[in-house]
Amino acid sequence: MSEQENRAIVPVSHELAALGRRPEVKELARRIQTQGPAGMKLTGPEALTLAQYSFSLGANPLIGETWLLKSQDRVLGVMPGVRLYRRRADENDERTDNVRWMEPEVVADSDARSQLGVPLDARICVSVRLYRRSQTQAYAALAESLSKAGAPWSDIRQIAGTKPYITGVGYVTSSEKSKMPDYQCALKRAEVHALKQAYHLPFGFIALGEGAESEVPDGAVLEEYIHEGEWKEVADDNRTPEEKHENAVKGAEALYGDPVEAFQKETGAVKTEPQPLDKADRPLTPSLLAAFLARRADGKHANGIASKEQRGLAMGALEMCFAGDKASTEKRHSVLAYAFKVTSGNNLTNPQVLALLDWLAPSKDSGGHWTPERMAVTEANAIVAARMVEAGQEPLPMPEPVPF
Repeated sequence: MSEQENRAIVPVSHELAALGRRPEVKELARRIQTQGPAGMKLTGPEALTLAQYSFSLGANPLIGETWLLKSQDRVLGVMPGVRLYRRRADENDERTDNVRWMEPEVVADSDARSQLGVPLDARICVSVRLYRRSQTQAYAALAESLSKAGAPWSDIRQIAGTKPYITGVGYVTSSEKSKMPDYQCALKRAEVHALKQAYHLPFGFIALGEGAESEVPDGAVLEEYIHEGEWKEVADDNRTPEEKHENAVKGAEALYGDPVEAFQKETGAVKTEPQPLDKADRPLTPSLLAAFLARRADGKHANGIASKEQRGLAMGALEMCFAGDKASTEKRHSVLAYAFKVTSGNNLTNPQVLALLDWLAPSKDSGGHWTPERMAVTEANAIVAARMVEAGQEPLPMPEPVPF
């Protein structure tokens, strides 16, 4: 690391201890470049900037809690990702024994959009209602007490307010480019807008260059606007799968000292490791789960190779979703038939096995036995119930979803 880069790190004093020690910031910058999202495209000073910013927020840039925005070779600024907003909200809920939930809605009416300040060129606008148990309970208790005292609803509404929720708004304009579907993009923006209001989260985009703020659309605080470490306005990534794999190998070599296995010359396939689902989007409905498995099999794991051990683990973990049920094998077949149109694990392709492991995310319990992720259990039982309904049978009671 150059002397100039070393001086760029804020020194530690009693007041600045939260910003990290020089060795810690240097190490985080190195890890950002070798294993962070798109970190290989960041220069040394850029990685240091992101590392210092992450320390100041207590955020983890390696999982997308903070980002550095670039437009071609120009740095626009640093910003938090949606994962950081969600984590801070989760921490607050845990401290206060609170629960939150959201109700999204697409805003199509032009007058409603105008009242929300949505630009005329917005392709889509989504609003969310963010409810918190502490607010709804207090609102209901106040309304009940006023009602028992004989107050009419008009007075109750005047005193207690009209809604026990916070509204967040997100939109996507016609000039923006993103590989993420417009609805998902706008929905995440609306979620962040609501979370910032409900939990008083003050951090946001910090411009690092003259005129940088004008190049970043309103509400752009989410990781889907990053494309290989750069702003979405840049050209699409036209690298071949071999070139992408070569970049991944270089990152692994820099971090661990030995390379990832290269493409097999005879088949052109590469071994891949399963990646579990993001709990923030679960539980998935049967149709969404089937779509997820198809996307993983046809996309991320299209050239993947599943070992015999992985195939056996996938089948065992799927059957464990129905542990204690005499019909567990039949139900496993039912899930396979719904998701992949086959009833035997032997008929699954390699990519389908790896996609299945992404979903089930099995882990060893205290007894050394492999068990599926709890949310996967709920989703597997939902598939069986859906197939029973399709067959005209009465579905059995479903297990409650696991809170997250």
